Amino acid sequence: MNHYIPKNKSNPLISILVNCFNGEKFLDQALNSITRQTYENLEVIFWDNQSSDNSAKIFSKYLKDKRFKYYLSSRHTTQYAARSEAMGKASGELVAFLDVDDYWDSDKLSKQVQLFNDKKVGLVYSNFYWKDELNGKDYTAYKGDLPSGYIVKNLLLKYRVGLLTIMIRRSAYNSLSKGFDSKYNVIGDFDLIMRMSLDYKFSYVGEPLAFCRWHGGNMQITHKNEYFSELKNWILTMSNDINFKTLNEFDVFIDNIKTSEAIFRVDNKEYIKSFKKIREIHSWYNKLKLFLVIALPNKILNTIRRIQ
Repeated sequence: MNHYIPKNKSNPLISILVNCFNGEKFLDQALNSITRQTYENLEVIFWDNQSSDNSAKIFSKYLKDKRFKYYLSSRHTTQYAARSEAMGKASGELVAFLDVDDYWDSDKLSKQVQLFNDKKVGLVYSNFYWKDELNGKDYTAYKGDLPSGYIVKNLLLKYRVGLLTIMIRRSAYNSLSKGFDSKYNVIGDFDLIMRMSLDYKFSYVGEPLAFCRWHGGNMQITHKNEYFSELKNWILTMSNDINFKTLNEFDVFIDNIKTSEAIFRVDNKEYIKSFKKIREIHSWYNKLKLFLVIALPNKILNTIRRIQ
């Protein structure tokens, strides 16, 4: 692990990691949202994962601001290997993450940084907006308040942390046995956040502070297959971790993931795979949910999903 250099304790340096692979379309808006931050003691670590478009040219316009730093990866890697390498270039006591098709509210950093006055807090997060690219509307991602404190059990029952919203304490990241796990291409942030939640308090800012673009189904079928495959591997790994396997909520999490995959298989008309999953599901509530997905017309199901 690389070591951060603490700055003024009342005004800590925040490293913003921007990972990019062919992100020219929305890159300007993402970077502009950084320049508009009311909190100014920051650095931008721009990690170019071997882009072949105009991303580097677009970023070069920002290099006149000495806080912006450009790094070109020597090879194309998984996104979490890239995040890990970018982390090695960061000098901040605190670290935030912004992908190239997302952007922030101008007060995001200033509203989050003050919550780190509690030295037990390792991560601060917030709600965010889904920005629908098809109709131009913004939708709040999560309804109601989200949990604060030691929330590993809450996260196992209902995971609602967006990477674009989080800020982490660098010393908390360094204390983990490993940072971002490069073997993951989809769930690397989930893995990191879950492991952090075992040892550190999380704080929540009760308003949306970021915008995530919704491109009419961000997770394509191939990506979703990879998502479930990685989650299965994560569950196998954590089943040997006493910190997770002894939690009742871990069993609920496993059942919920099996149900989500079964519903995905139904939506994708993979009925045989879905029926095999039914036998693995223990919760009668989850079995009923799956039965409704199979039995009800799509129009009714989509209405139910929208109001949940």
